[in-house]
Amino acid sequence: MEDIRSELTVYITEYDCEILVENTSDSLYYVHFVERTPFWLFPDDVLVSIEQVDEDTVNIELHSQSRLGLGDMGVNPERLERIYDQLVG
Repeated sequence: MEDIRSELTVYITEYDCEILVENTSDSLYYVHFVERTPFWLFPDDVLVSIEQVDEDTVNIELHSQSRLGLGDMGVNPERLERIYDQLVG
């Protein structure tokens, strides 16, 4: 779980995200941060939960949502894929 959490920290730093909420325990890490879109800099909320289920199993939950507008032009699914790839890559 620590390796995954470290990779998430790298992502948050690399994309200059703003952490709004961060909670941690022995078996659970939760973070809510804001990532801005390229060019227009629209704020999008991203939530990540990493849970150590047992010694060999970690659950990762990802959610990304635009704060403004009705559509995201595919930005949120691409972001989730990018985060997932970084975490498990």
